[in-house]
Amino acid sequence: MTTQFSGKRWTALPFVTHLLPVAAICFLATEVTASETAPPADSFSEVFAEGKLEGQIGVGINAEDNQNLNNSGFSWGYIEAKYTTATWNGLKAGGSFLGVTKIWENHSGDYSSVFTEDLDLQELFLDYRNEEETLGALIGRATMPSNPGLDGDYQQGVNLHAGSAAGYSIDLSVINRWIKYSTYNYDRHGITGWDDIDAVNGDAGELFFASVVQIPVGENFSVSPYLNYQDDVMIYYGATFNASVPTDSLAEKSYWETNLILAIYDNQVPKAIEPDYEDARGGLLYTGLAFEEYTLGGGIYWISDDTINTGAGAFNIFDPLKQDDLYPYNDENDMLLFYLKASAQWGNLTVYPAVGIGRNYAVDSDSLELDLLLRYDLPGNFVLEGYLIYVEFEDSTLANYSIGGATIGYNF
Repeated sequence: MTTQFSGKRWTALPFVTHLLPVAAICFLATEVTASETAPPADSFSEVFAEGKLEGQIGVGINAEDNQNLNNSGFSWGYIEAKYTTATWNGLKAGGSFLGVTKIWENHSGDYSSVFTEDLDLQELFLDYRNEEETLGALIGRATMPSNPGLDGDYQQGVNLHAGSAAGYSIDLSVINRWIKYSTYNYDRHGITGWDDIDAVNGDAGELFFASVVQIPVGENFSVSPYLNYQDDVMIYYGATFNASVPTDSLAEKSYWETNLILAIYDNQVPKAIEPDYEDARGGLLYTGLAFEEYTLGGGIYWISDDTINTGAGAFNIFDPLKQDDLYPYNDENDMLLFYLKASAQWGNLTVYPAVGIGRNYAVDSDSLELDLLLRYDLPGNFVLEGYLIYVEFEDSTLANYSIGGATIGYNF
C-alpha cells in the first residue's frame, strides 16, 4: 500500500483559500508544541501532547532566460509542515507534508514541468533509539542516512543504525521507493513525484541497498566508506575523507577544511539493455579555509572517460555547483571541473558565491557556471532566500542561459 497522493491536484482557487486554513491549524498547534529539550514523555497521551510542530509558509518565484528557447517563469505559494512526537520508551513517530499551488506562469506548462504534483507526503515514519542512541531502527518515509551515492530528498524503506560514544557508526538502509525532489525552494526543483526503485530499467531490482560507515581517526580526521547496490543497475562504492585542522595562527576559531570523495561505478545493467555501458571512476576534492563569518576554498571534480549513467535512478551525481545537469553532461561522462566556492555573513545576510570552469569532453565543449545564493533572516521569523545562475558554453550549438529565483516565507 502506498501513501503517495498520486495524481491529486488542487483546484484553481486563490492562493489564500488554499493555504490559510492549513496555516491556521499549524499556528494553533504550535501552542502545544514542546520545547526541544523536553524530557521523554511519561505516558502515551503525552507522546502527542508534547510533540513538536514546525514548518514554513510562503511564496516563491523563478524565471529562466534561455538563449535558444522561450523564456519560462512561474510563481507559487507553499506550506510545508513537520510534526514529531515526543520520545516514549525510545520510540517516536513523525510525518511531514508539502503543499503548493500555482499563482502565475509565463507559458502554459512552466509550473507543471517543475511541480508535477501539488501535494506530497514527504515523511511518515516510526523511529527507535536506545537510551544511549547507539542502536536504532527507522521504518517508513524519511531522509535516510546519506552517502555520496544515494540520491533523493526522501526515501521509503528501513534503516538500521549502530554506533558508539566514540563516534564510530554504521547505517544500513533498504529502500523500495524514492522521490528525487520534494521542495518549495526557489531553484525549480519542485515536486517530482515518488518512483518505485525498479523504474530505472526493465530488469532493475526492486530494492536499493545503501550503507555508510563513520570512522573517526584522531581529533581532526575521519573516513567514511560507503556502498550502494541495486540489482541489474549498479554497484556504486568508495569513501569520503574529511579533515578539519585548526588554524589559530590565522584567526581564532578558524579551520583548514578538506573533503575528498572517491567513487567507483561498477556497471550491472544487462548488455541487452545497454550494450555499451562500462565501469567508471570519479571523485570530488574541496579544500579551503573556514572562519566564523566567511569561507573560501576550491577544488576539482572529475569522472573518467567511460560510458555509464552515473546518476541512474536513485544513484547520485555529486556536482559541487548548483546546476546538477552539467557535470557530467550525459552518460559518456569524461569531464573535468575546477571550481571555487565561498560564503560571507554580514549580520542577518549570508551570501554563497561560486564559479566553475569545466570541460565536457563528451560534447567537446568548455563551460562556465556562475552561482550566487543568498539568505536574509528578516524580523518576525520571516526569511528571504534566492539565487542567480549564469551558464555559458564554448560550443555555440549549446544554449547559454541564466536563472533566478527567490522565496519569502514565515517559519513557525
